[in-house]
Formats: sequence, structure tokens, C-alpha cells
Amino acid sequence: MATRTINITEMADLKKAVSEQFSTVMHYHGSCGGQNFSVDSSSEELRSFLENYFSEKGLSLSFSRDGLRFYAMSARCKQTS
Repeated sequence: MATRTINITEMADLKKAVSEQFSTVMHYHGSCGGQNFSVDSSSEELRSFLENYFSEKGLSLSFSRDGLRFYAMSARCKQTS
């Protein structure tokens, strides 16, 4: 089964929405078997927006402690504490 990622069109639309709604830049960092992202600034509102967006795509997010970096993974792979 292929790893679910967002495509280039979805990425462009998401970057535009983040820029317009949150006045920050989102960066894409491709990696083997997944997608990693970073933002120049973070807030609870932005984090919630991103979690909702990726959830609609069947993906969950794992954030760094500072909230500036995150990666997407299949929602069924999400670890619970």
C-alpha cells in the first residue's frame, strides 16, 4: 500500500491559505516515504487549522516541541500516549 501524501496542487493551495490566513510561510521538506514541513511562526490557531486540513486527507500530524516543524503520517499509524 502506498504512503498517502498531499500532491503538489494541494501543497500550493495549503501554502497560500497558511500565508493569507496566518501571515506566515510554510515550507515543504520531502523525505523518503513521507512529507515534512516547517513554518516560520506558529500558534494554536495555525496548528488546529493544519490538523484539520490533514485530517480531511486521512493524515495526522506530529509536531516538534516548538511547534515549528511537523510531519504527516497516515492517521491509522498515529501513536497514542
